Amino acid sequence: MRFCYFADMDQLSAEQRELLLLSSTESLRVMAGQTGDVDDEELETMDRLDLLNLMARSTVAKRGAAQGAVGGSIIV
Repeated sequence: MRFCYFADMDQLSAEQRELLLLSSTESLRVMAGQTGDVDDEELETMDRLDLLNLMARSTVAKRGAAQGAVGGSIIV
C-alpha cells in the first residue's frame, strides 16, 4: 500500500473526504474535468492520487471563495 498525505484533505469535512475517497477514479476524472483547472490531455495522464489531490485543492478553494463572498467585505 502506498501512503500519500494530502494537506488539503485535512481541510475538508469528514463527509467531503469520504465522498472523494469512495469515488471511482473515473468519477474523479469527470469531477476534475469540471473544475476547469486541467485540460483533457492532462486529465488522461493523471493517476488516482493526482486526481484526489486536485479535487481536494479545488474543494478547499471553492469553499474559501464561497466564504469570502459571504463573509468578506469590500473596501472602496
